[in-house]
Amino acid sequence: MMDDPFEYLTFGGTFGRSFGLLFDRLDLFMAISFVFLIPYAIMFLTFAWITLSWAFWNEAQKAQILQLGLGLGIEFLLYKFASVLGQGAIAYAVAEIYVGRRPGWRQCLAKGWDRKWSLVGASLLVHVPLVVTIFAPTYGVAVLVDNHFRWYTVLMGLVLVIGFGIVALYAYSGLLLMGPAIMVEQITSPTMSAKRSWELARGSRCYLVCTLLCLALLNQIVTAFSRNVFASLSEEIVGQLLAILPMILFFPVRAIIETVLYLNLRIGRESMNQQVLSGDLLREEPPASRFRSEHDLDFSDDDNTSSDRHYRQIPLMDDTDADEEAVFAQQQPPLLVV
Repeated sequence: MMDDPFEYLTFGGTFGRSFGLLFDRLDLFMAISFVFLIPYAIMFLTFAWITLSWAFWNEAQKAQILQLGLGLGIEFLLYKFASVLGQGAIAYAVAEIYVGRRPGWRQCLAKGWDRKWSLVGASLLVHVPLVVTIFAPTYGVAVLVDNHFRWYTVLMGLVLVIGFGIVALYAYSGLLLMGPAIMVEQITSPTMSAKRSWELARGSRCYLVCTLLCLALLNQIVTAFSRNVFASLSEEIVGQLLAILPMILFFPVRAIIETVLYLNLRIGRESMNQQVLSGDLLREEPPASRFRSEHDLDFSDDDNTSSDRHYRQIPLMDDTDADEEAVFAQQQPPLLVV
């Protein structure tokens, strides 16, 4: 468990907190990750089967490549939808752990499913312009260099690609926290979540970008190492499947780090504490569940008190205050009636 979840974290502390959350509730995050892993494995197997069978197909089978490509595209859309849903569920799980609760994977997935269209809209708002900003200039530069291959065209194309890449990275760092904002603050509009993410990222883009770049570099190192190890075991699909094992851990780690970044920026900028975060998470809960004491936030087994205590049952003053109030009333002189 975390000693002080609402302390402001440094760059190294962000990674320590994220991996600590992962290994502390590995069962929870792995159960949520299977929502992402199943469509990813299906899509990977389909693509590998098409690739390995292409050399042995006849012309009639190769003519059906359009149908196979359409099926692969549907599988890719299902994979992206499951990824967005899983990231939202992990963001909600991290926020619940911050306030001292121990959520279940069904509860987290249900919360992600309730906000699925907001999460999908936010993902489209981020990734569609990002893909257009990166690939459209790259394709235009490639065509220009291919038709007019000169040293100045190569230099100009390189400057354009780097410039568009910097712009895309700047925009992406500002919209990175849309998913956690939707799950924690329960924002339904993708544009409002984009505005909220942009507000939190202002002045902290270096912190966000460096954290994600280090995570991506770590993932590439682990993936390359696993491929070199498992490639010698098998040259077929089994070896390739074993090589994607790091992806199982990378998916929850990425979602956890994004949520920790979001919470850390709110702690540093807005002095967010347990009461504020718990209020955000309980905003759409029934009214009776909002009036819970701070002690009820801990769902430990040694708590023998009832967690269903209603706020009307809490006395407005204790016995000592009541006795002092009675003595004070007795000491008052009687009023004279004229």
